[in-house]
Amino acid sequence: MRPRHTLPGLLAVVLAAGLLGAPGPPAATAQDDVQIDDPDQFRRTYVATRLSFGGAREQVTTGRTVEVSIAADVLFAFDSADLTEDAQAILAGTAEDLAADATGIVEIIGHTDDVGTREYNQDLSERRAGAVRDALAAALGSTDLTFQVEGRAFDEPAVEGTSDEARAANRRVEVRYERG
Repeated sequence: MRPRHTLPGLLAVVLAAGLLGAPGPPAATAQDDVQIDDPDQFRRTYVATRLSFGGAREQVTTGRTVEVSIAADVLFAFDSADLTEDAQAILAGTAEDLAADATGIVEIIGHTDDVGTREYNQDLSERRAGAVRDALAAALGSTDLTFQVEGRAFDEPAVEGTSDEARAANRRVEVRYERG
């Protein structure tokens, strides 16, 4: 699989990396492809291509399906569904990928950690997924894509455990779509 780079995407990465003086998350780094034989390990093992923005954004492509997982700690302040300034650069790259590749339905799924009640975390995960949808829709403008927003609270942890690191890994927003 060949990585796709465009001038606006590279500019967003350069700006995000702070190479032109603008603060932002670290630049993207390409990782080697990884193949596993056990499909049950998919959620914890990156099966195909992985892009990492300093751990803030990871993208996995399996066949035609693309799943982008973005760390909520970069997108939002604690206990908030308002996007941070750093979120704009990360979501701009995601919007560019959607414009170039996505067809049909784009699923946006919010996840939280296990601190607080399920009801509170369900609401927060839904509001965060909605904020990401709104930002992506605004960046795309008119599009044939349909957005589905869902919150899953702490029902589907990315990693097990109650350490600060495990909880941080579980706070995320996933964007899933089919490539055309």
